[in-house]
Amino acid sequence: MLFLATIGVLLTIAAQRREQRRSRLISRQQIASAFIGELTVILDELKHEIVGSVLRKALNDIQTGTGKVPVTTVRLLNTAKYYDNNPGNVGVFPNLLPQELTRFYSDLHAFATCLDRYSSAAEHAITEGTLPATTSTHWIIYSIQDALKKLDSCLKRGRVLIAELEVIRNAKVD
Repeated sequence: MLFLATIGVLLTIAAQRREQRRSRLISRQQIASAFIGELTVILDELKHEIVGSVLRKALNDIQTGTGKVPVTTVRLLNTAKYYDNNPGNVGVFPNLLPQELTRFYSDLHAFATCLDRYSSAAEHAITEGTLPATTSTHWIIYSIQDALKKLDSCLKRGRVLIAELEVIRNAKVD
């Protein structure tokens, strides 16, 4: 009788573990799906031709121009709302995925900061007709170059992350 009771307990424990594992997998898939959605929206905005082309044109005009240079402000509309509100969710993923997601969002925030610096100087130039006294052309050039590096990094890393997250989202759950 004790033997049958032990087997019953072991089978119950095994079933509970299987259900917990299944529940964790489903949760991981839902989190992966949320990240895919957010990354897709962000990448759509980043790869829009206006963002990169405005920055590249501004950089070229500043570096090669003489006298007044026309400038345009550029700001990010879509920010990392899901990640910012749930940063711990990256920890549900295996291997290097949490590190890569964190690096992506770090680069995205750095890119937004570079855009804000450039756009603030551009807004001042548009309103006042000149760059702010504290702003040098070298600083603007550095901000644009840094923004373009972060943009390229986000575009490249974002596509890879979406592919890896799709594998997790699409995994079969028993």
